[in-house]
Amino acid sequence: LQELCVPARLLLGNHDSRENFVRAFPGEPRDENGFIQSVHDGSAGRLIFLDTLVEGFGHGSLDDGRLEWLLARVAEASDVRAYLFVHHPLQPIGLPHFEPWSTENWRPIMQAIVSAGNVRHIFHGHVHVDVGGTWSGIPFSANRGVAHQIIPHFTRRDADFVEDAPAFDIAIIDVDGVLVHRFEVSDRHVVEVSAEGWVPEGMQ
Repeated sequence: LQELCVPARLLLGNHDSRENFVRAFPGEPRDENGFIQSVHDGSAGRLIFLDTLVEGFGHGSLDDGRLEWLLARVAEASDVRAYLFVHHPLQPIGLPHFEPWSTENWRPIMQAIVSAGNVRHIFHGHVHVDVGGTWSGIPFSANRGVAHQIIPHFTRRDADFVEDAPAFDIAIIDVDGVLVHRFEVSDRHVVEVSAEGWVPEGMQ
């Protein structure tokens, strides 16, 4: 991370320890209750980074003032678009294996987020699969990540853990919307390079 040349915010996942995180990253922003939560205001809106860690468990939570903190940050920027970044999915993703490992009490959480009126996208992790869609009308996205992956089963609670090409997303957020580009980290071979300024025939 010391060599990373762009600003970064770190999120806690279910395998993390909040105490160890604070010890390793003492400068990372925290809210008034000690949770690793913060905001970044940019030209396209407000980015809100959430801490859903329940230490010692696999599911997530926004209890102990975390949901209230989120809603306050959304409300104080009600005239701009808001984008949420969170480890645990805030609503089930349709895979039985993850039903116990989402965010607890998700229905009132999503109702509150929808009622805020200005949340435009939710980015999450945790599930080790590529998934996207809408939760209560709000778009969301996640990718399989750079660790192991999981073959999705839609009727079984067990999971097959596999080795597949790691992946990451780059999201372009501007006043016109959100574009999510997915990249696989794999052995690629360039077969052709187009000339600089090249335009397909008929589109000049």
